[in-house]
Amino acid sequence: APTVIDNCVFTDNHNSAFYVDDFGAIALTGSQFIQNRGYLGAGVQIYHGSADISGCDFIENEAVYEGGGLFVEADSCALGDAQRTTVDKCRFIGNSAGDLGGGVILDDGILTNCLFADNSANKGGGAYSIGFWGSCSPQYINCTFVHNTATHSGGGLYNFPDSVSSSYEWQVPNVVRNSILWNNTAP
Repeated sequence: APTVIDNCVFTDNHNSAFYVDDFGAIALTGSQFIQNRGYLGAGVQIYHGSADISGCDFIENEAVYEGGGLFVEADSCALGDAQRTTVDKCRFIGNSAGDLGGGVILDDGILTNCLFADNSANKGGGAYSIGFWGSCSPQYINCTFVHNTATHSGGGLYNFPDSVSSSYEWQVPNVVRNSILWNNTAP
């Protein structure tokens, strides 16, 4: 059974506020991650684990490298859909990353009804997505990306591979459905 964290506040932590590793599972509901710092996933870092995240706020978290608010490197394709990370009704506001994914970086997961606003990064100011291994594909459904910035590319959302005709046979395209991308900036 997953560890359950409900209605908690994580603020001013260093080296990520919360970390899930080695096929662990967590359920985060109604919690806030505010002004945390870390190398990867300053708010929450999920490495080879899974999470159900609902109704959480990720505000002004700062990652040195990737995933200001949330970092997900999952093994869900190897473990099956039951292990997919899901994020629902969460807000990612004012987060930053030195390189990839100011609000979020993930290689698999389903994000629904989420808001990405005023996040920044080199690539993927709002979010940076990587589609790997057959059926693994980040999905954004009914999400809003507004006022995010990137210094290189992908102000609102950066998808890798950036083309369905990518030369990487193991990669799959990401899914963005019924979402709004508005007033995001990149050169």
